Amino acid sequence: MKGYTALLFVFLFVNFAFAAGTNNTNESVTPYSIGFTTVVMRMVATLKVIAPQISILLIILSGITYAFSLSQPADSRGKMQSLAIGLLVGGIIVAAFAFAADAIERGSEGLLTSK
Repeated sequence: MKGYTALLFVFLFVNFAFAAGTNNTNESVTPYSIGFTTVVMRMVATLKVIAPQISILLIILSGITYAFSLSQPADSRGKMQSLAIGLLVGGIIVAAFAFAADAIERGSEGLLTSK
């Protein structure tokens, strides 16, 4: 679990570092003067780019795991097939969210802004 926490902090640090460019008024900003909305929108943009790739990776790993499980004894075959089905379902869910990301973003626009 500690590795995932460190990865989350690295991800957030990278987003803060890249968010230090310019704001909507084309004025230069410092890394600490960006708003929460800017950080969240940049994270959404990053996730929208990598979500289809993660989905494809999960589906491919699912097929490889399932194929490898067929050569194993019965007790480990069941465990590996369960893992393969979990990877497949995870890939399908990530693909569904990636496909619906724009609709979700439009629907939740008013939640992050004060307009």
